[in-house]
Amino acid sequence: MRGSYTLVSMILCLALAFPAAMRAQDKPAGPAGKEDGIKEQLQKDEKLRLTLDRVLQYLLTRNLDVQKALLDYRGADSELRKYRALYDTKLYGKGAYSVTENSPDNPSTMFSGKEITAKTFETGISKYFNSGTSVSLSLNGLYQNVTGAGIPMTPITLGGEGYQSTFMVKVSQELLKNSFGVRDRLTERMIENAAEMNRRAVKQYLSTLLVEALAGYWNVAVAEEALNTSKISLSLIHISEPTRPY
Repeated sequence: MRGSYTLVSMILCLALAFPAAMRAQDKPAGPAGKEDGIKEQLQKDEKLRLTLDRVLQYLLTRNLDVQKALLDYRGADSELRKYRALYDTKLYGKGAYSVTENSPDNPSTMFSGKEITAKTFETGISKYFNSGTSVSLSLNGLYQNVTGAGIPMTPITLGGEGYQSTFMVKVSQELLKNSFGVRDRLTERMIENAAEMNRRAVKQYLSTLLVEALAGYWNVAVAEEALNTSKISLSLIHISEPTRPY
């Protein structure tokens, strides 16, 4: 698999370095002492530095392996974020509505009522801490309407509308299986270490791809420099040859 990456990077670098090679052919030959080395050429030739930038830009925007590695790096701590959601503050609410009709043939109906309408609701906030402590605040409400209830043979009626509301604070602490959240903190630390190892592995993989691409680029640059040197040497040999009389 590494061989394929090297081959691809070499092809890309050759394609990107082709304009630089064309510029080298158009450049007039001069004395050997005035020719700059590869280091000086990189410092002076802005277009050649731009070619290197294009290699890096291609890796970051076009190479599917690099894009996949970047996604893996961003998602390395997804399990950690998922686990830490356990400590997020939670808001909740629920409600219910019910209608109960009792049979008139049942003797208890005269006391409990022929029809009972009830509405309930509950809303609250809760939070769990890594110390194994959970705290919740809640507000509960009840509305009830009882009809058809009363004491026989008397004008006394029972039931009617009624309202009830309660406010509750609840605090609980883990003491045995997960004493003071020790197990939760150990699990979080393990997931955090695994996420860090994944990030380092992805960074190492990206570094390998980058080094292979840069190595291919420098191989092309060195070959171009060697070609220019050969052209200069040939021109100097041609100049030093004496003219033969006819």
